[in-house]
Amino acid sequence: MNNLSIHFLFTATTILSSGFFAFSLPAKAHSVDYCIDILQEEAQIAANGTSKRQLKQKLRDYKEFERGCNQELQEAGLITLKQVRQDKVIANLVLSGQMAQDDLNPIKKKQKQEDLEQREAKLLQLRSEICANPAPEDEYACPKGEQEQLSSQSLAPQALVAQATDPVVVGQWQAPFNWPLVAVHMAVGPNGKVLAWTRPKLSVGSPPQYTVWDPNSNQFTNSPPFGQFGSLASDIFCAGQDFAPSGRLLLAGGHSTTTAGDGSPDINVYNFNTNSWNSYPNIMNSGRWYPTVTYNGNKEGVIVGGSITNSALNKIPQVWGTGGSTSLRTLSSASFALPVYPYVWNFVAPSGRLFNSGPTQATRALDTTGTGKWISISNSKFGNRYYGTSVMYDDGKVLILGGSNDKYGPPTKTAEVVELFKSNNWIPVYPMQFARRHHNATLLPDGKVLVTGGTSSGSFNNTSGSVFAAEMWDPQTMQWTTMASMQERRTYHSTAVLLPDGRVVLAGGGLPAGNGAKDDPLTTQGNYNAEVYLPPYLFKGTRPTITSAPTTLSYGQTFTVQTPDAESISKVTWIKLSSTTHQFNAGQRFNRLSFAPVAGGLKVTTPTSINLCPPGYYMLFILNGSGVPSVAKIIQIS
Repeated sequence: MNNLSIHFLFTATTILSSGFFAFSLPAKAHSVDYCIDILQEEAQIAANGTSKRQLKQKLRDYKEFERGCNQELQEAGLITLKQVRQDKVIANLVLSGQMAQDDLNPIKKKQKQEDLEQREAKLLQLRSEICANPAPEDEYACPKGEQEQLSSQSLAPQALVAQATDPVVVGQWQAPFNWPLVAVHMAVGPNGKVLAWTRPKLSVGSPPQYTVWDPNSNQFTNSPPFGQFGSLASDIFCAGQDFAPSGRLLLAGGHSTTTAGDGSPDINVYNFNTNSWNSYPNIMNSGRWYPTVTYNGNKEGVIVGGSITNSALNKIPQVWGTGGSTSLRTLSSASFALPVYPYVWNFVAPSGRLFNSGPTQATRALDTTGTGKWISISNSKFGNRYYGTSVMYDDGKVLILGGSNDKYGPPTKTAEVVELFKSNNWIPVYPMQFARRHHNATLLPDGKVLVTGGTSSGSFNNTSGSVFAAEMWDPQTMQWTTMASMQERRTYHSTAVLLPDGRVVLAGGGLPAGNGAKDDPLTTQGNYNAEVYLPPYLFKGTRPTITSAPTTLSYGQTFTVQTPDAESISKVTWIKLSSTTHQFNAGQRFNRLSFAPVAGGLKVTTPTSINLCPPGYYMLFILNGSGVPSVAKIIQIS
């Protein structure tokens, strides 16, 4: 590598901006990594047809810098700035994070473009079908100039309303069973056990501050109540949470007083293997109540938002270091007043930035390099989706669903998707069968999305409109199917996670009391219980089995999964461990893995991108032709 080609001095930092993008050139470009960052900016310009001519006039020595970066990128086997500018297809591939040299292969490039065009055509056709039948409540979805409107009522296909008693079609709920606390927060650890914690200051009696549930033995290991010896000093209610690549759970902030809105400046890290905590009091720049934590592909825990007090927001993101570091890097140039109460929905985008899909209508991205910056992306169609939820259901594909435009107004049944590989435009899809707020959305091994709980009533937490029926969304058809109904109301402060055996546990709800039906325990305290849902795939025949698989893997690695069922396997997937609270699961992430049957098992290959598959622990499933998944093997990729 020619070091001279990348050391171009500039007398000062030059910042360029337009209505769509902004970027800065530092005093010195040190490596191909920086050239890749500039490549992303170039791709954004090229993909949106923005002229570069006026910008070049403002940037002294740009051509010399460009030549250096082109040489660096070419020697590294990557797409160059020149190629990005000349070909919009390549620009879109770069924006999606696919920068490998084989993307320049004409056959592969043509195939990728055809795939993208077919997907876009399918979405546009779906939109046209949706907009054919008007309904006043959902006019948001279709351009008025085209005389199109979205019908939330007529598009619920009657054929998809399942028979309520057939578990092969609708699944089955097991009977509720007692829990020692109201599970406001839940996370599934690398050992398959479930950590849950509660809101101690509104709980009835003296429940443990947190508990660890073993789904195999149905046993609980309880902590002392909050404030007693052996409990955490921090009140971790309303902390942000996500898994580090090590499998430890990072909790940022929480409650510092009895006053709603007063955030804690503490960080606490839980180790599932030892059932122990490491605490770092007063380490953040200020308090954070309702922050969001997201681990990115660089193994950094990005902490955004939250409130310092009821009247002051924490606008400055911070980044928890990698490799066991206990220091925080402050993103001082990314000051922004994110909404608090509920949490914001952040995902690692294919570009490596954090994509914020809601709950506000305006969506944006956070660049965590250097001192950081927020970048405006686009507006979703419906409006705000307060107390709705969002999932990244496939590589670069995000679903938003339900919620209320006004914080305490009636919820919607509408849903939208954005496919970041293709564009930043949100496209309405078929609505849910029921309007919901305070609902959970859980990724399943077959790639479908399970939606549970919530209420169809307006106001903050009106439980009289509790939705008992679950729903299933199929990303292939973008249709919703009504599933079996649970027994308990699960609204505000309920949580749902996928277990390694393919079941889904739904717990909690309440604290504070809701207003609604008199027979509802949520109106007096909360749900000190849980219910387990068995999806339809668990009633479709014998499950395939994994007899052995590695415990740790690297990116792009081909490995062996031993199974006696290799010839029947039609799909291999894995899902990142769940970490959820307040209807947003910050942990779950879905990947489809390429595979081939071999003697005694399968040869499976891990993803190559740290952004499409952030480092950490995943539940590996193999599925047969009937869509029946195995019990998962939990594997770390790093």
